[in-house]
Amino acid sequence: MRTLLIAIAAASLAAGARAQCTNLATPGLNGCGNFTPFGIPTIMCAATPTVGNAAFSVTGNTPCQTSIPVLLLGPCLPAPIAITGPFGAGGFCGPSMAPCLRFIGLPYYAAVMGTLLASPNLWTFPLPIPNDPTLQGATVCIQQVNVCTIATTTGLCIGASQGISVTVQ
Repeated sequence: MRTLLIAIAAASLAAGARAQCTNLATPGLNGCGNFTPFGIPTIMCAATPTVGNAAFSVTGNTPCQTSIPVLLLGPCLPAPIAITGPFGAGGFCGPSMAPCLRFIGLPYYAAVMGTLLASPNLWTFPLPIPNDPTLQGATVCIQQVNVCTIATTTGLCIGASQGISVTVQ
């Protein structure tokens, strides 16, 4: 199912770039979480995004988790959108130097739940890429979201990573 969703999303996008995973902001300094930089979720590619790479995945460090993190896949926004919460540009978890930014446009192509890789905070998100040459050059943006515990209260808030742009070769 995930492979099919990735194929549909990727095939609908423009071709022509090299295989790469590009951070759209500084990991740990852009995103929503408890505090900067240690409470902000981060993500990165764990393999090369090439056609036929069944092992392609994204890993995430989710220091403020209370829920299973989810990767959102969708079109890349031309510029990130600031999401202000009760704490302003820092979002929803408390005062933070990190801006809470959305990097993915609508419609979302897929939402992929994480699998715990190493307790308590390291997650993996398998995103196998089909062996379909029409996917070469396709680009998709990815961002992780999860529910966080606010350290100083019993409340919950939203955590989000920096975005990454993935181009298939």
